[in-house]
Amino acid sequence: MATTGMSVLFLGVWPKDTIAWLCVLAVGPIAFFLLSALGELAGEVIGRTPGIRGADRAIERRTAPESISGTRIAYYLVRSLLILVPLLFLSWWLQDKVTSVVPGALRDWWIQHFK
Repeated sequence: MATTGMSVLFLGVWPKDTIAWLCVLAVGPIAFFLLSALGELAGEVIGRTPGIRGADRAIERRTAPESISGTRIAYYLVRSLLILVPLLFLSWWLQDKVTSVVPGALRDWWIQHFK
């Protein structure tokens, strides 16, 4: 039940009727766990990149004695921004170049059952 609530909250899907609630209860936790796993996998892949891997090790070595380190927090925030900015730019650039592939019947069903 908690994962269903998190999937409704984080994925922005709000059911309107019984069919939609059944879909959310059945598919919501699976979608939430898949998205969480993809996020963890992306973090692992990024962490294994040669330039980032060396910086990660250096930061961990410098801040190892501290349980909470401002340097480590700042480093991971900057690292996230360095990864996020190209993704946002790519998303913005592809916005008008990629056509929607959602079939009309699926879109109509979604609008009927979800907000």
